[in-house]
Amino acid sequence: MAYGQAATLTPGAPGIRTALAEALVECGRLDEAERQFHAAAALAPEDARIAMGLARLALARGAPEQAAQIARAALERNPGNGALHDALGAALEAQAMPEDAAAHYAEATRLAPSLPRPWLRLAANQRANRQHAQARATLEAATAAVPDDADILAALWPTFTLRRRRLNPRATRSRGR
Repeated sequence: MAYGQAATLTPGAPGIRTALAEALVECGRLDEAERQFHAAAALAPEDARIAMGLARLALARGAPEQAAQIARAALERNPGNGALHDALGAALEAQAMPEDAAAHYAEATRLAPSLPRPWLRLAANQRANRQHAQARATLEAATAAVPDDADILAALWPTFTLRRRRLNPRATRSRGR
């Protein structure tokens, strides 16, 4: 892993340690990721990216309360960070608090409209709460903010298909019958 070699060569670089830790979380190597996040936090304790990573790690370990606590503490220091609002929203969603999660996802989309994940999470939250029109509007706004994101376009497609079928019921029938 290239990040591992870079972290060994430059032990005083918190950004490299954070990138390594994020890659380790993606690979499921949570214990190693935690060590790297804590090493990065020792070098840069106020770094919001480290706090987001620790919150994500807590969620991966099934500890949404801890993830929410980490995200809230980081938001006190960085209230205008959209990615932190997204992380807190994910932690609240995991705690079965969808209304609070939706508020943080919406704030994340306002503060950082170029991030696709908050848009997708907000739309999924709205769909789960049977707010289909709002979910579609969220995804349409997301395509304006992040026009080429494949995940957003894929999430928008089912709402378009359902709407087309509702308007033209014969569109779902087979042409051979």
